[in-house]
Amino acid sequence: MKRDNIPVLSWLWLKGKCRHCESAISAQYLISEILCAVFFTGMAIIALPQFTEIQICSFFLYFCLLYSLSVIDFQHLILPDSLVSLLLWSGLLCSVSGITDIEPRSAIFGAVAAWLLLYVVMAAYKKLRGREGLGYGDVKLLAAITAWLGMEKIPELIIGSAASGMMMYLLCTLLNQRRSLDEDNPTAEKHYIPFGPSICMAGLVIFFIEQL
Repeated sequence: MKRDNIPVLSWLWLKGKCRHCESAISAQYLISEILCAVFFTGMAIIALPQFTEIQICSFFLYFCLLYSLSVIDFQHLILPDSLVSLLLWSGLLCSVSGITDIEPRSAIFGAVAAWLLLYVVMAAYKKLRGREGLGYGDVKLLAAITAWLGMEKIPELIIGSAASGMMMYLLCTLLNQRRSLDEDNPTAEKHYIPFGPSICMAGLVIFFIEQL
């Protein structure tokens, strides 16, 4: 039914259960709908009229991609290439077309430089420690976000991601939410914390501080 697809209201009306089979519907959907509604409304109030409708839509896209990547990485420890690629190419397109104030040279060279820098760090850590410390998905995500921020913001993005990651590590440790890369092995050491949400948080904060 169409009335079961109304954001926020349908979940509340159905009391978090499917109308037909009464299976529980995760509160994650309710939280996501509320967060997006608050963000979209806030951006419309703050950004108009100094930004065009196209610019505001690009802000919405940037937020939705980073939010989706954060949730997926936190739950499944993966960063889908399709979403990361969309983030990268949309950032470059917005730069080239003048939707954002990032110079195309800064966006392009920034994405390449971020990828090279973080790839070297990832490879060196794995070589020295014998295990993965930074996932390749994280490397690509940092590069894609740099296309939106520009090459000059690489240090801020890395430092902000590290600081956010440290806070998340402490929180996950306190809540016993550290993960293992081998979910099928209950005895595997649980030391992994998804880094994607921390990168996305830093990317969002830096981007909107600069834009607004």
